[in-house]
Amino acid sequence: MRTSVFLASLLASGAAMAQTEHQGTLAGSEWVLTELSGEAVPDSSKAMLQFRGEGALAGHSGCNRFSGTWNVDGGRLMLNPGAMTRMACPGPQMRLEYQFIQTLAGTSTWTRDGINLTLENASGDVLARLRQTDWD
Repeated sequence: MRTSVFLASLLASGAAMAQTEHQGTLAGSEWVLTELSGEAVPDSSKAMLQFRGEGALAGHSGCNRFSGTWNVDGGRLMLNPGAMTRMACPGPQMRLEYQFIQTLAGTSTWTRDGINLTLENASGDVLARLRQTDWD
């Protein structure tokens, strides 16, 4: 009985450590959007994303600034863009903004390869690609 309780607690603590380590690979990082739905995004769009500490999310959607929350649960990444400023911008910027915010809300999984971050939906389809811009 003690062995099974010990093994169960060991597995649970290992899963919690893996989640913390997995989340730690994003905490405090900043990313610029480079591709959205298979289309290159020009640097001039200024669309970006920050994974702040304590699960705070912030960014620029190409037109407006936003803030919200993020969480890693196992291999799942949940992004909630939440609050946003409401400036009007030219049509292309507004379309980028709408698509980027929808992409963030639809993200289920992610992969990180060095300074490259890929956001995917629940089916594993690539939604967006980002490049890390901070080096600390």
